[in-house]
Amino acid sequence: MREELLRPGAEAVEAAEETTLRPRRLDEFVGQARLKEHLQILLDAAKGRGQAADHILFAGPPGLGKTSLAGIIAAEMGVTLRITSGPALERAGDVAAILTNLEDGEVLFVDEIHRLPRAVEEVLYPAMEDFQLDIVIGKGPSARSIRLDLPRFTLVGATTRTGLVTGPLRDRFGFVGRLDYYETSDLIAIVERAARILGVPIDSEGAVEIARRSRGTPRIANRLLKRVRDYAEVRADGRVDKGVACDALALFEVDELGLDKIDRAILRTLCITFSGRAVGLSTLAATIGEEPDTVEDVYEPFLLQQGLLHRTPRGRVATPGGYAHLGLVVPAGADEAISAPIFVLYRARVSAPRACQSGGEGEGRLSVLVFGYFGLLIVGFYFLLVRPQRRQVAARRAIVAAIEVGDDVVTAGGIHGVVASIDTDLVGLEIAPGVVITIARGAINARHSPMHVVLPGVGELDEARVVDAPSKDELEK
Repeated sequence: MREELLRPGAEAVEAAEETTLRPRRLDEFVGQARLKEHLQILLDAAKGRGQAADHILFAGPPGLGKTSLAGIIAAEMGVTLRITSGPALERAGDVAAILTNLEDGEVLFVDEIHRLPRAVEEVLYPAMEDFQLDIVIGKGPSARSIRLDLPRFTLVGATTRTGLVTGPLRDRFGFVGRLDYYETSDLIAIVERAARILGVPIDSEGAVEIARRSRGTPRIANRLLKRVRDYAEVRADGRVDKGVACDALALFEVDELGLDKIDRAILRTLCITFSGRAVGLSTLAATIGEEPDTVEDVYEPFLLQQGLLHRTPRGRVATPGGYAHLGLVVPAGADEAISAPIFVLYRARVSAPRACQSGGEGEGRLSVLVFGYFGLLIVGFYFLLVRPQRRQVAARRAIVAAIEVGDDVVTAGGIHGVVASIDTDLVGLEIAPGVVITIARGAINARHSPMHVVLPGVGELDEARVVDAPSKDELEK
């Protein structure tokens, strides 16, 4: 089977063939009901005002109809559609030439708009906002800038990677529409419509069989329909029914879920070759003979959406659904890789490659070492920080509870005074003859009684250290 059969991107010849299958009007477009409703309101309002529609950005995976919607917008507005792409606009002069040749109300469609060069993108800013174009004529001291007025046009952009569209460019679009994968019922209608256009006799069961293996993408559905048509014309009577569709798709190695041989090779590598253990991307790509970028961008997204594959910090692992699809039983330890707790994931990050390959005994010893390390950290934290702080707080509480009128005390802010009165939570403190201030009782940090000096700290008597007060002679000495 050709690897391109289930890829959502369009080939050059295929793009020309798709032109006949594209819907011309919004009511002919199948699926994306909410997006169609939004577009209908936007276009009807623009036509009612006699103005060009606002700039529109379509985002979503390839093959879902972004280019078709651009053509529909132009047809609904009754204007011409001009088509280009981001990589084709290499210089600012390229986009300036296109913009100056537009007519009033025309639609300019830029595919893969996230790949626009920075210089070209900055030319679009005033063109989209003010419908004006800044051009620099000449070089050096004689250079001057002129501003040209542009006709009011509608820019329709399409991107498969919304995150790569810069913020200033994205903010200049008046409407951003997201295209989602299609339901099977919508794909059935798309297959039947394409079959009528191509003149392929097909029954409802045959359309269902093709639609449910199309990965939710109309472009793949049309591609599979053409291959099934070829099979029916060569090895059957030309009519596509359920049996012919199943035989044709089996010949092209497309299974019931729409997986091709590379998808199944990925699952077999995870389930059989590595027996359920987590596998890194580079190792997985080398095992199946593909580039890591191809595996990550082309094959993994659909496996993740179908719940057949999980990405973990340790690598890729197959889910129980992946084992079931291959008709295998989940081996012992495979579920642990899927739902591993955080300490197991940490163990996998810090483990050396030799320890990872040494089997269960090496992993068990490493697990004990990790647990012991974390245990020592917790115990040291308690004895060095938590316990001394708790004892100091308890000692201060004992001091505060024992204060009496006449005690000489010191606050946490360093204020000395004699306790003049005691309330429940407040203390009157005489800091000078006749000067009494009110402080919170908990603000007292140390107490000097007539017999003892009590300081907060770590001690053996009620968690406070009690020191005999020095005599007058000792103080003078």
